[in-house]
Amino acid sequence: MSSGWDWGWQAIGAIAESFTALGILVVIAQIKFEKQRSREQSALNLLMGRSHNRPVNSRLTIKLIAALDQEQIEALLQRREIQIDERQGQLAQACFSNRGIAEINELFANGKITPKGAALLAKRVNSVLDEDESVAIAVNRDVADSKMILDGVRNTIDKDVKTIIDKYNASSWRKEGVEKIFYPALVEFFKHHPPH
Repeated sequence: MSSGWDWGWQAIGAIAESFTALGILVVIAQIKFEKQRSREQSALNLLMGRSHNRPVNSRLTIKLIAALDQEQIEALLQRREIQIDERQGQLAQACFSNRGIAEINELFANGKITPKGAALLAKRVNSVLDEDESVAIAVNRDVADSKMILDGVRNTIDKDVKTIIDKYNASSWRKEGVEKIFYPALVEFFKHHPPH
């Protein structure tokens, strides 16, 4: 026959085990909450930094570069003069609209983007693609809240960016034995998140 003390100690032991299990569940829930909060904060920081670091007229620059054909992309990559059509000329004029008239004429004139203009365009588009590459890395590696990031970039990492990446990777620089893939995280990103 067990004494009342045995029953009492068993009850205390069961209660202690219950509190321990509850404590472990609370700790696990807190860890999950903090991890999600951290992922959301990382996504927010990435998106805020991305919008802050984008160059002037970045959307227009992306539109212009996406409108270039493969031969024009080759000239851009080599910072050579680029012959452009009327529509591309309108986009170029809009891209350089933050510059003074004299400087615009040094960058773009007579249906051509000058080598100086090509260098500025390349700098701007590469800056945008570098920022987009950071976003793609975060999504690909799942280090930040992917849904939050995808909602935030849906309108900017789009078919124009994919077109540029595809043209860059089809360039003669790539074909001539250079093993480097331009913006590999974006290439991987588009495999899983096709543009709209």
